[in-house]
This record gives sequence, structure tokens and C-alpha cells, in this order.
Amino acid sequence: MTAQLNLAVTVTNIAEQMALKRVGAGFSQPLFVTALPGTSHLVVLEKGGRARLLDPANGTVGSVDLLDVSGSISTNGERGLLGMAFSPDFATDRTLYVNVTNLAGDTEIRRYQLFTGSSDQADPSSEDIILTVAQDQANHNGGWLDFGPDGLLYLAMGDGGGGGDPLEHAQDPNVLLGKMLRIDTKTDEFPADPDRDYAIPAGNAFPGGVGGLPEIYAIGLRNPFRCSFDAVTGDLFIADVGQGTVEEIDRLGTNEGGVNFGWDNLEGTSVFEGPDDPGFRDPVAQYLHGTGPDQGNSITGGYVHRGNIEAIKDSYVFADFVNSNIWAIPEADLVNGATVGVTAAMRLNNQLVPDQGAIANISSFGEDQAGNLYLISFSTGDIFQFVATP
Repeated sequence: MTAQLNLAVTVTNIAEQMALKRVGAGFSQPLFVTALPGTSHLVVLEKGGRARLLDPANGTVGSVDLLDVSGSISTNGERGLLGMAFSPDFATDRTLYVNVTNLAGDTEIRRYQLFTGSSDQADPSSEDIILTVAQDQANHNGGWLDFGPDGLLYLAMGDGGGGGDPLEHAQDPNVLLGKMLRIDTKTDEFPADPDRDYAIPAGNAFPGGVGGLPEIYAIGLRNPFRCSFDAVTGDLFIADVGQGTVEEIDRLGTNEGGVNFGWDNLEGTSVFEGPDDPGFRDPVAQYLHGTGPDQGNSITGGYVHRGNIEAIKDSYVFADFVNSNIWAIPEADLVNGATVGVTAAMRLNNQLVPDQGAIANISSFGEDQAGNLYLISFSTGDIFQFVATP
């Protein structure tokens, strides 16, 4: 276990360099925002099952959804339409993937294709359930998915819910819950199994399924609700929601299959059930529960901003869902082997006052194809863009 470093990072003249501009309003419990490839539009996922199209230039919401799965999912607790990713070959295969909770309460990864001739509407009849994972509870579903720089699909799975991982899923290599999964969606290695419509790539944690399930890439996660790949390094940043004491940010480099992040032996760098193990990887950053400017209760992962806002350029921007604190930490300070603490000097809230609307419960950040950064306010239904100011 590494010691925590409390870095006093000072971001100067933030008020003169960036602001929050509302670019969308009126959404119902929005959970995620991402860019629709090949267009200037954003896709906003609502917990209830609609993937809606937003033009951030004028705030117009499309009259037709990209996708509506509201009739085939459950939405109580932390369930719903939780994540979306577009194929790396979207321009030619017109394929997208979603992470949803089905009517039985289990996680489904579904694949859809656009209607022939359409650039922004998925065909419901093209649905292909490529993976189903049984869930024990209505919480700790994880929900994030995206394609990595390697062209493979990464899936963040929570531990299945219940306080303290009562069934010990996160450390069980024979259960997909509490893990980061990695699969190859271009081929089907299991044609006889309708719940496994994919192949296993080389480099996962348990090659050939020896010692654990072959889909597993990393283990020891509690509820990795929001994650992202850094556009420059290719590293995966995992924001793992804590139990009752610590919120953490984990970093996973390329070709690092087999990493164990320690839950539920550890919560952050603190012993939870124990024992500690020198083989566990500690978070690169963490903060404690509470109501202060450097505290919170449920982390919402963001992005390393590689765009044009100098005040946060090359910094990982993230937030807390409960108290809506927003912070930025330089990516160069997020190094495996040295856990940094969040400090008030990194807090951006005083500068990021919305021009319209309000922020309450930040459920996600998002990026468009130009590297612009967005923020979702879950309880008010507003979408904001980080913008540079003179």
C-alpha cells in the first residue's frame, strides 16, 4: 500500500480562462453524453431508455431518438440505459453498443445497427444481445463501456450490489462482477452460446480461461460507473465508487491485463475487509467522504482534457455525484505507485458557474470529436459545455 500525497496544485486565473455554457436542457435523468460519429451532434442517454440527439450549437433536441429501449429495460435503483459506445468502424459498419439492465434485472450488452440510409437512427430489429451478466441487486451495476485504442470493447462491471460485496464477487475470478472486461466484437468464438457473441483477445487476465473467466481484464472493482481512455497516452482511467469512506481513481495502462485493484480487501488505500496484499494496485488519486471542498460521497469519472482550455489542459477532470464538487488534477501527477489526495486548490466550482440552469448531481462527463468537454446535471436535466473565455 502506498502513502497518500497531498499535492497543493494551484490553478491560476481560472475565472478568466473557462466557463460553463448550457447547451441542452429538459432531459429526464440524463446519465451519459457522447458524440455521434461523423456529425456535430451529441447523444444524451436518459436513464429511462432513450438515446436522444442534441445539437450543442443551438440546443435543439431531435424529434426522433437515435435509440429507444424504454420498453425492454428495468430502471429502478441504479438500473437503466447506462452506457453507449460506437464501433471503431462506425463509418462503415454503422454499429453501436449499449449497456442496459434487462427486465429481469441483469446486465445486457446489446448491439444495434442504423437503419439503411439513416445516419442517426438505430434499427430496433437489429438488436443482438452479445453478453448477459446476472446481477444480484439493483445497485453496483457499473455501466460504462467503450472501445480502447486496441479496437477492443472494455466493459466496467460493478460487484453486484449489497454493502461490502457480501458475496465476494470482486475478488472471485470465476465471476464477471467487480471486474473490467475486455472482448473482441468482430468475431464470435462461441457460436453455440447466445450469451457470448464475441471472441477473447490475447492479453486478458486469464488466458484460455485458466484460473478465471477469460473475459476478465482486471479485477477488484466495486462500482466503476464512469471511466475513460486518455486520447494521448491511451491509458484507462477508472473512477470506482467507494463504500463508506473513500472514492478512488485507478489508472490502467495498455497491455496490463491481470491488475487487481483490491476491493473488497481494500477501499482506496485503506483496509476494508483485509488483508492487504503487495500485489494490489493502489489508486492514483482518492478523496474521503464528507461535505468539505475536498470531499464527497460518490465519484463521477471524467476525462483528461486535451482540448483548448488552458486552465485544465492535460488535467483529469472529474466530480462527485452527491455534492457536485468538480476537480482537476494534472495527468502527470496521476502515477501508479503514488496516490494523491484531492485538495481544495484543485476545486473548480467557484469558477464554473453556469450561464443558465443549475448543476445538481453530476452523473457524467463527455467529449466530442473535437475534444470539447461536457458535463451532465442529472437532477436538473441540463447539459453543459466547458468553454474557453478571453
